[in-house]
Amino acid sequence: MNIRHTNLLLLAVLLLPVLEAPGKTPTPAGPSKESELKGAIATELVKLASWCLEKKLIAEGRTLVEEAMPLAQDLKAKALSEKLKGDSQGTEDALKTFARKRQETDKKVSGLYLDLFALKHPADQQATFDCYLLGAFAHDPKTAASPLDAAVGQAEKQDADRALRLLQGAERLHPDPVHAKALTLLELKASIKAPVLRKAGAHAMEYYLSLPKGWTPEKKWPVVVAVEGSGCNFLGYLNGFVAKRGDLPFILVTPLTFSNTNQVDQVKAAYHYPKEILEAMDVRQGRTLKRLTFDAEGVAAVLEDLRKECGAEEKYFLTGFSGGGVLAWDTLFQHPERLEAVAPACSNFAGYGSMSEAPEKATLPITVFQGELDPNGCMCGPALQLCAQNGFQALEAVKVPGLAHDSCAEQVMNFFAGVLKARK
Repeated sequence: MNIRHTNLLLLAVLLLPVLEAPGKTPTPAGPSKESELKGAIATELVKLASWCLEKKLIAEGRTLVEEAMPLAQDLKAKALSEKLKGDSQGTEDALKTFARKRQETDKKVSGLYLDLFALKHPADQQATFDCYLLGAFAHDPKTAASPLDAAVGQAEKQDADRALRLLQGAERLHPDPVHAKALTLLELKASIKAPVLRKAGAHAMEYYLSLPKGWTPEKKWPVVVAVEGSGCNFLGYLNGFVAKRGDLPFILVTPLTFSNTNQVDQVKAAYHYPKEILEAMDVRQGRTLKRLTFDAEGVAAVLEDLRKECGAEEKYFLTGFSGGGVLAWDTLFQHPERLEAVAPACSNFAGYGSMSEAPEKATLPITVFQGELDPNGCMCGPALQLCAQNGFQALEAVKVPGLAHDSCAEQVMNFFAGVLKARK
């Protein structure tokens, strides 16, 4: 599938939720300019899709119809969608002609989308009209770039969330270095108010990021990597640490990991990864090194991005709750030289990996928190024994009164704050 087809499929994904959302685009009693323009776009797309069907360019026609159908109740589009199934079998000459016809159609459709975007509309329909702008950008980025940049500039002054959505949509449709840089800055600023979902630059790893109050890229900042357990409530877990951070200067990160759970097939809704990654990690015979390798390499890529973009310190603080302890212990044993302090909480231990000989392990602060009422008891006994046998001398185990199977966010953050204070 070429990038143009991919962009149209992405556009269909962007359009569907807002065009079909209840109350967002009520059907008018009579013809309106908005419905007229949407119908005109659908007509142009269906016209080219019909030609594709004649020339056996099935996949090319199908992407056009998928975009057309949410825009207007077009019976011809519905009929075409039933016929445009399977793979393309068109000739090279047909593909060349299609490229020319697509270019012509793109210019017409982009102009119609821009006309749609320019219509006066209620404030509560802004998301729908922004999708029209992204539609124009998908079909003809050169022509739509200026209106898009103007809309982003206006939104940055009045509605940062809207500016973020526009840039995220633009980057998904047509990646661009200028938009990517602006998007990064907006994401970082937005994460001070509430965690944002991001992707590592050099890895498929996705993660939630929360920057502390007063963050500026000109300073160095300590980082806490908090690894969620098997429930995979990644955002909720990170929010627990955000609440306990208060005015502490920690950058907080929760990666969307796989080594924390055996049940990827049961918690797929918690992830935002492409289907192929979820399928590769959905191994039902228990935890595998494949998952752990993905997670370890992904976290390393995330931290590298944070050092470049956020002023993150070289070493980092690490905690892992329940199944998140698998990655936390593995990192502790293999790479203690990368860590500032470690605090597993009611943690599991899988026993993977080798043992580092780095001298830093002798003084690495480690506190293992265990809820006094945890029905699972201590699940990391073997890991504690390995610490004692392999030269980890700054180790303490703490039972937390009144807590059961818990992330111990308050205790973990207090421990990290103490380590941070002691080093100054």
